[in-house]
Amino acid sequence: QRISILPRSNALTYVVALEVLDNLPHDKIVRCRSTGDTMQAELRPLTLSKQQEQEINELCSQYKNLQMMEEHCVPLTDPLLKNIINTYPSYSLSSSSNSASARWIPTIACGVFQKLSRERPNARFVIADFDWLPPPDIEDDKGVAGATSTMTLPSSLSSSPAIDNAEGSPLITCMNGIDYKCLLNSPYVCDILFPTDFNKLFDFFTKLCFRGGRDGGDVQVKVRKQANFLLESSPEEIEQTKNWLGYTPLLEDFGNCSVLTVSSP
Repeated sequence: QRISILPRSNALTYVVALEVLDNLPHDKIVRCRSTGDTMQAELRPLTLSKQQEQEINELCSQYKNLQMMEEHCVPLTDPLLKNIINTYPSYSLSSSSNSASARWIPTIACGVFQKLSRERPNARFVIADFDWLPPPDIEDDKGVAGATSTMTLPSSLSSSPAIDNAEGSPLITCMNGIDYKCLLNSPYVCDILFPTDFNKLFDFFTKLCFRGGRDGGDVQVKVRKQANFLLESSPEEIEQTKNWLGYTPLLEDFGNCSVLTVSSP
């Protein structure tokens, strides 16, 4: 709240975010099994004995001299995270027994969009990102899929899960192109990609920006697959990118990308 992104103005402003959400910090929320309350995940340093440190170093040189972390579930206190969950119910954990018991929330992205909307109430948005990401490329615990460091830490070293099964879990790949099952078991330097749930993002922007209902008002929120968005917005330019067989990567590649727009109806 103390940082101004843009000077306050009613001027028409366009915000374009292309593959930005997937790399922004996310928060993990978990439902307490005993009370049903929503908790937030918190990382804390893992205290290791000399023997455990040696064991980690022997497993993989990328872990040498690194401060290992473990996950703890604590009461929900983060003000931005609480605001997102309370204000936008689609991001909260359902009380249904069939719903996910843990979920990743794009907290920072939501906070930035909230602030942009306050500072530029006439803002229009174009947001494109991955709506789905493949599971980590790991065939077995010995790294047959292509890497020796697909291993997980021994269970004796951490109480945190070896695999992140939370809804919206990221794809984690180190600089050597090796995928990891869980953030806690990966080296510090990794490419971390979160998929974007565009249905939830649609609900978020509908409540944030919409004035007068889904089918009217001064703004319209829409979600389309990337190919449909490009065909709708720039059909002539897309036609020029086709080769002699009619193929264009703009339409036929990246089928796991979607685009959300907030525009004039």
